[in-house]
Amino acid sequence: MKMTTPVFTQAFDNELSKVSIQFVLPLEKDLSSLPDPSQETISLRQVDGGIAAVLKFSGKPTEDIILEKERELRSSLVRDGLKPKTGCLLARYNDPGRTWSFTMRNEVLIWLEEFELD
Repeated sequence: MKMTTPVFTQAFDNELSKVSIQFVLPLEKDLSSLPDPSQETISLRQVDGGIAAVLKFSGKPTEDIILEKERELRSSLVRDGLKPKTGCLLARYNDPGRTWSFTMRNEVLIWLEEFELD
């Protein structure tokens, strides 16, 4: 299977001791059709969808930049009366070996609580 985008990264603590990397699989791939992971630290799971707010940015996504973008997005959401959930995801849309840092496309994504589209 070819590389898919985006690749999501999520840290579960400030020390980055536990990090989740998530890949988006094509719709025609069912979890039961995928091979079992060869390492205990890797697991397959389906993530249910929801509504998220996203802030796009370019360049190399350093920890400081990600935190700055998360604060910026979260502040905007609260100011607009929305209810952001805790934490955020980093979405990367870059070929790992062939993308110049200044052309990297990234997004900070925050899930929303109690939000419905009319």
